[in-house]
Amino acid sequence: MSLGKSPIMMAVGAVGALIGSRILVSTLMDHGPKLLTKAFNSSRYGFDSKMNKSEASKILGVSLSASQDVIKKRHRRLMYLNHPDRGGSLLISTKINEAKEILFTGKNTQN
Repeated sequence: MSLGKSPIMMAVGAVGALIGSRILVSTLMDHGPKLLTKAFNSSRYGFDSKMNKSEASKILGVSLSASQDVIKKRHRRLMYLNHPDRGGSLLISTKINEAKEILFTGKNTQN
């Protein structure tokens, strides 16, 4: 009988997995909302709460001094790839539209 297939070792592994998952769940229940809020409020890990021109240019992949024609072409291409009707994300398509609007008008009307 090999050590890896021993019923005792399998039981020890299952108990260890259960204890580990219980610790993980209790930690997430206690600290999870704080961790998620902290992660998504930082521009390092996601979008800023209010988009600026710098973030808008990064989203569209254009320079801050790009012409409106370049911005339109890039917006159209990204929306083609990320449109919700084609299986894309609603959040990402909203951010793409918001980025185009900010680079065109300089104003953010989303928030």
